[in-house]
Amino acid sequence: MSIQYNYKLLREILSKKRSNIHELDSVLHELSDRVFNRLDFIKIEPKNILECGYGAGYDNQLLRSKFSQAQIYNLDIIKENLPKNKNNILNKLFAKSHDGQSIAANCLEIPLKSNSVDLIYANQVIPYVDDIEKYIKEIFRVLNIGGTCLLSGLGVDSFKELREYGLSTFRFPDMHDIGDMLIDAGFSNPVVDTEYLNIQYDTLTQALNDIRIIGAGAANSPELRNYISKECYQNIKANLNQPINITLEIFVVHGWKDKIKLDLPEGVSPINFSTR
Repeated sequence: MSIQYNYKLLREILSKKRSNIHELDSVLHELSDRVFNRLDFIKIEPKNILECGYGAGYDNQLLRSKFSQAQIYNLDIIKENLPKNKNNILNKLFAKSHDGQSIAANCLEIPLKSNSVDLIYANQVIPYVDDIEKYIKEIFRVLNIGGTCLLSGLGVDSFKELREYGLSTFRFPDMHDIGDMLIDAGFSNPVVDTEYLNIQYDTLTQALNDIRIIGAGAANSPELRNYISKECYQNIKANLNQPINITLEIFVVHGWKDKIKLDLPEGVSPINFSTR
């Protein structure tokens, strides 16, 4: 499930739209609450946490409240999204040991050591990743033995109304494929579940404006896009029954790392030794 994304374009659009993100407050808070509440069913007291996709910081606030003594690493592909690291001497002297460390990086290449983090939390990062398999393997690498991850994304039914109107959308993954990827990466007993969020817009223009704010479409390769003429777009708007509904299928996946998986060449098997 690998598609070539234009990460440069994605960063440019997300950076440009940062000042407009507050327009999506109600939707982003709802997404954060729905995903974060899954942590109530996971028994873990992490000493350190990696949040992939800092974004507007909503989930980070929730993580800090629930795990107040944990060291939290904030990772985002957009440097401007991240809180500034406390680099001067006074801040270092008086900063709490669990104050967050900001990391501007792509989540496909996390600049942390293997087996170094107890909990990885990533809300709605998957739609911005062009190689989900590699992403999940990277999460597995960074997690400690006994660590866990909570990831979320948008499933195949998301924006289905736009496709019915003749517009192209992101090619969303099936949640069952995500579960299979966790198993292949080495996670134990992954759990995947899904729910739906329906958003009503007065006009199609309003819906598309919100979608542009989050950079949707920027990541897709040109061959995945369905270009339409201005006249065709006007015809679509004219034939719509407004207001319109937009569906978001939200899947949440959770898995434990209880062992180290060896990536061996094809045809090579490990030899296990045991004491008598």
